[in-house]
Amino acid sequence: MVIAVALSIILHGKRTGCAGSDSLITRFIIVTLHQGIVTAILQFLQFATYVGTFHSGSSKLIWALFYFPASKIITNSLLTT
Repeated sequence: MVIAVALSIILHGKRTGCAGSDSLITRFIIVTLHQGIVTAILQFLQFATYVGTFHSGSSKLIWALFYFPASKIITNSLLTT
């Protein structure tokens, strides 16, 4: 999330005033924020399900539903950013 916000601030400062490049920069900002939001939501769901099933022992691995795809999503977000 920090990377998405920092990149959005940097890109916002790089606006040139030309309509074509400004619309492209706006698209980059939107894509970056969406990736940050999706990653943050996935990490929050993983944390919430882990804390919710912490006292159940190792028999409830519901948090693993969010843990395994998270690494691929985070890697793809960083590569596209």
